[in-house]
Amino acid sequence: MLGINCRFSSIVLDEFTPPVEGRPINAYGVLDEGHLEAGDRAPDAPELLHIQPEKLDATTLFSIYRPWYHTIAVFAPSLTDATPILAALEYDKNVVRLAVVLPSTAPAIHVASPADIVLVDQEGHAYTAYLLEATQTKVFVIRPDGVIGAIVHGAEGVKRYFSKIFVNV
Repeated sequence: MLGINCRFSSIVLDEFTPPVEGRPINAYGVLDEGHLEAGDRAPDAPELLHIQPEKLDATTLFSIYRPWYHTIAVFAPSLTDATPILAALEYDKNVVRLAVVLPSTAPAIHVASPADIVLVDQEGHAYTAYLLEATQTKVFVIRPDGVIGAIVHGAEGVKRYFSKIFVNV
């Protein structure tokens, strides 16, 4: 079951992996661990420091995903880089949660943010699993079923993704 992917679904959006005409469709294929696309199962990552709300404890990515809401995970070098993206997103908190994942180089201090959750990737597990450098900004929408619904550059991509699945967005 975990090897199944939805890469070719019409309701996933990936701004980083353009569709290739004639590419074989294989929803059951072995996934390349050096490649991550919208439609793949979202990877987990341990040892994330939970700094908002002020819990200051270690958690995992899977512990913030829930089957009753989408999670928008903004990976950014700093909260300053993530805030414009978060500020442009207004969704019902019962349906969408906002999270920021900062690299290990970010200070582990509580700072006001529009995000519901702010995590610091202390050991680099999340940035490795999501194939990111600490200087990159990338937005992942994790569906309630744990699949990556979208990988986009920013708020406009998130809005385009949700316009495919929500009515009146």
